[in-house]
Amino acid sequence: MNTNTIAFIGLGLTGLYLYNRYQQAGSLIFYPGNITNIGFTGSNAVADTSIVIQNTSNGSFTVRSLAANVYYNDTLVGNISTFGNWVLGPNSQGQLPVQINFLLLSIINEIISVFTTKDRVKPLRVKGTVNADSIQIPLDLTYQIGI
Repeated sequence: MNTNTIAFIGLGLTGLYLYNRYQQAGSLIFYPGNITNIGFTGSNAVADTSIVIQNTSNGSFTVRSLAANVYYNDTLVGNISTFGNWVLGPNSQGQLPVQINFLLLSIINEIISVFTTKDRVKPLRVKGTVNADSIQIPLDLTYQIGI
């Protein structure tokens, strides 16, 4: 075999590996976990919670970060984030701890709008990005919240 053939095979195998990793990352499933603590850090309202991640692939992932904004009825009400290395094994699920930092003024405005309008069910949306093994995975979760 000549050098060009070996280089071509190497590039093909690398491309196949990257394609498979992106396919596996696309199979990750996200949903909200339990809230474990609500309180204040200085003047900021915060909640400790988790995002449950299910991995249905045969590959493991190291989640290096998650950052997302939280919208209630299309109004920004907070931000979710976590940074560090968290390992999710193949064919498993786990709870990634995250912290929500709330924007109090936005939340107060939304509470007032719930009582001044007849619509009691509004969408809560979490929109951001997860970095798993340096693959940027979009996170877009929508829930209907009613009072």
